[in-house]
Amino acid sequence: MTPEEFRQAGHALIDWIADYRQRIPEQPVRAQVAPGELRQSFPELAPTEASDFRTLLDQLESRVVPGITQVQHPLHFGWFPSNASLASVLGDIATRHDIWLHVDAAMAGSAMLLPGAALDSHTLAWVDKINQSGQAFLSPSILDGRWMVRVSIGVEATSRAHVELLWRLMRDTAEATCVSAPRQDGLA
Repeated sequence: MTPEEFRQAGHALIDWIADYRQRIPEQPVRAQVAPGELRQSFPELAPTEASDFRTLLDQLESRVVPGITQVQHPLHFGWFPSNASLASVLGDIATRHDIWLHVDAAMAGSAMLLPGAALDSHTLAWVDKINQSGQAFLSPSILDGRWMVRVSIGVEATSRAHVELLWRLMRDTAEATCVSAPRQDGLA
């Protein structure tokens, strides 16, 4: 694949993902195929020749999507760790190439390119500041070798106002930590 073919395929894939995510509410919540039906829709052996990328996206749409239970659907109420924002899709793409595109929820979706160690240091620093403040408590955890923060709402008394307060606190603390933290990359 040439760089130009890569660029075209990448644009087509991002467009497909955006379109797919936009129409999730219109999709059936549960998979619409019988067990084994998806597997049977593909040849037994892998193809020996490459297909053009549009053909692959068409197969994804016509064969795979009907077999998906839409855990991002607004009527999917089963517990599943699936609150994947579109910003996280970009982060996944970047991390696969060892580029840490940190789209920080606490910074309201603003993005920073950070080496992994700087990202970990930044995350732990602002979490520690929030925990030390006594205004809220967050539990950092490791996911795929990187420190991150999951906000879990499991207390019945938690209201929208509490979540909005936490969001502002996270954003403000992360921004202040980013400004005051020394650069990890040796640049001024």
